[in-house]
Amino acid sequence: MLFCTQPFQNIEIDWNFYVYTCCPFFNNHYYIGNILNESLEEIWNSERVQKLRQNILNGDFSLCNLGTCIYYKDMDIDKSKYNVICSDYPKTVWLDYDRFCNAKCIICRDKHILNDKEKVEKYNQIAEKNILPILKSAETVQVNGSGESFYSEHSLYMIKRISELYPHIKFFITTNGLLCNKQKISELGLQGKIEKLNISVHAATEKTYKKITRAGSLKIVLENIKQLKEMQQKHEIGIIEFVFIVSSLNYKEIPMFLDLADKFKIKTIFRDYVKMPDTEMGENYQKYYIFDEKHKDFKKLKKVLSDERLIKYKDQYLMSPLLSKIRDDAQKEKLEPFSIKRLFNIKIKH
Repeated sequence: MLFCTQPFQNIEIDWNFYVYTCCPFFNNHYYIGNILNESLEEIWNSERVQKLRQNILNGDFSLCNLGTCIYYKDMDIDKSKYNVICSDYPKTVWLDYDRFCNAKCIICRDKHILNDKEKVEKYNQIAEKNILPILKSAETVQVNGSGESFYSEHSLYMIKRISELYPHIKFFITTNGLLCNKQKISELGLQGKIEKLNISVHAATEKTYKKITRAGSLKIVLENIKQLKEMQQKHEIGIIEFVFIVSSLNYKEIPMFLDLADKFKIKTIFRDYVKMPDTEMGENYQKYYIFDEKHKDFKKLKKVLSDERLIKYKDQYLMSPLLSKIRDDAQKEKLEPFSIKRLFNIKIKH
């Protein structure tokens, strides 16, 4: 049966400190509270989250964006263990409100969002009052889904404070990889504390990387990844994954990127582009959103997704439901002519 465990064990805090049970883009921005004016106790079993949980228990995903979501799946699960009222507080907390970043990736921002002393101090105060106290029951904290963890002064502050207050907590860190290396991880004392490291790399070539990330260099990222793999081999880092957001700018490099990921033995998550406000890509959404059959390059996308490397590396990547469907259709269309030909040859032979 289709099921999702996110509403029963996870919370995510966005830029305006609204609380969700997963990525706002995955559940159509269905928030369950706001951490600035409500306690975790009030939010965690609010009427809104009870409605969401009941929908999931009923097999009703109307509050979710199933085309984009990567969390729900067909699973054999005992639903009687899940209730609309959860006595256990969230085990995983995602901190996505901090947008300070050293890149100006076309996907999510049009300019550098530099460390602002006044705002950093404000975030630090909010963290001490509203966020750090709710982490006492958490097992994993995700830092930082909206900015750059190893650049943001606030994110670095949070990593240090969480380590001090809750030494049992493991980290799930999202990074663009430009500053994520052995030296930085060692300075933060994160050896053995990173459960998962997601590295956003949306290109297989330097030329495309420059178009999308618009800062730094793919060469620097790959050099850092070599160090990270060495740390992983020493069990100083847990899982390492690539995140590749597909758009009209980079879809041609999907097979090439799989070759690159195979070289490092790193799994890749391919996701379709989600419209982000106040960005050049968001304002020109139809140009970059290649998944519409009416898009001028949609057929080219299908051809790319029929590449044999997507079969060769099938166990080394995941795709959003929408991308998976397009890939499956493309693979089927590629095979059908050969199947008809084989059938025709068999008839002639007999």
